[in-house]
Amino acid sequence: MCEKVIPKIGKIHFEFEILRISQWCEIGIGFREMIKQNGYKGDGQGKGSYLLKESSDTYFHHSNKTLGQPFKFQVNDIIIMEVSVEHKYIKWTKQNSQDFLITEIDTSQDLYPCVYICNSKVKIKDISS
Repeated sequence: MCEKVIPKIGKIHFEFEILRISQWCEIGIGFREMIKQNGYKGDGQGKGSYLLKESSDTYFHHSNKTLGQPFKFQVNDIIIMEVSVEHKYIKWTKQNSQDFLITEIDTSQDLYPCVYICNSKVKIKDISS
């Protein structure tokens, strides 16, 4: 979990460079306290996170309403996340690709960027508002 809370007004962008995937890699956002209370097992309905996995699986806290399609990503891909708490959405885009996925988010608690990895490595390249 990242330390910086996602702002409630405006949009914020994150870029994640995928450096290694040995078992799994999931990137997204989540409710830090809920995920912590669940023993950092936050990938599933009602578990407090919105995640896209390298295999294109998705794990959404409350909604499966989406626009676009879940997509696969691999080593050397850069995944851009755009989040707007104000407009209640998260968008994942693969750089240099037409791939994107948008879903509605629950904004009842503070949200934080999060990465779930197992024997994988991800670099946060850029964070901007």
